[in-house]
Amino acid sequence: MLWSDFGAGIMTIVVLILMSQGDLHLWQLYLAMAVTGALDAFQFPAYMASTNVLVPKKHYVS
Repeated sequence: MLWSDFGAGIMTIVVLILMSQGDLHLWQLYLAMAVTGALDAFQFPAYMASTNVLVPKKHYVS
């Protein structure tokens, strides 16, 4: 989960830098979103699993 968050943050920073320099092209945006989407494929299941580990079963809502 940590690496997925880190990768998504890096992609956001890269897009921000390219946009601020006026160098952002459509293909770069597509590439950044594809990488971020691939990282989200690992991030969301890890997030859901960590929630189950952190919350005791007696506090689960049915």
